[in-house]
Amino acid sequence: MLIDLLFNLSLLLLAATLCFAWWKGGAAERYAALAIGLTWVLGLVGQAVTGEAIPALTILLADWALAIGLLALALRYRSTWLGFALMVQGASMTLHAMYFQEPGRHPNYYLIGIDGLSLAMLVLLVVATILAMRSRRAVAAA
Repeated sequence: MLIDLLFNLSLLLLAATLCFAWWKGGAAERYAALAIGLTWVLGLVGQAVTGEAIPALTILLADWALAIGLLALALRYRSTWLGFALMVQGASMTLHAMYFQEPGRHPNYYLIGIDGLSLAMLVLLVVATILAMRSRRAVAAA
């Protein structure tokens, strides 16, 4: 029951963050929101297809796809927050490497770490969107 509630809250938080970034953000924030949303959806589809309780390989593939997408956006838009997002993805890759050294040994730490880094990515997206809004207001005022 609690797990279902937390899962639904995380999906609500994801949807709210992505909508906010798409509605109020600049181009970099919109495309990043699209990339984050697509990788979450593909991760959920992969989990449903494999039926695994801890779909580590599915999460790894989704994180690689997101890292490549964020790298492309960072090269295109030269935005500082995308550099921080890539650092979050690097930490995620570190968690994957640690998990795959001894699969299944510490699944709680792995899942808490992945969830925490996902939350950090959403916080980065919200902060970047707010900064883009402030930047547009400053340009409009000048």
